[in-house]
Amino acid sequence: MQPEEGLARHALSADNHTTVSVKRVVFTGNPPGLKGLSEADLQCELATDLNHPQTFAGLEAMAQKITALYRHHGLLA
Repeated sequence: MQPEEGLARHALSADNHTTVSVKRVVFTGNPPGLKGLSEADLQCELATDLNHPQTFAGLEAMAQKITALYRHHGLLA
């Protein structure tokens, strides 16, 4: 990460006023035949976050939910 990116990320993380509404999330790049974790599992993890205003921190929290799910299934260290 470049220093400018770190500053921008910090500024966005501190912004509690700007929001976006995520209508859907498309997952790509999952290995074919992935066992123990389906597209439905991934979508279910984010279902309550969709169609609601999200700050940058909220978007980061959504990403963390998916990361935690992958870790729980042993797909990330």
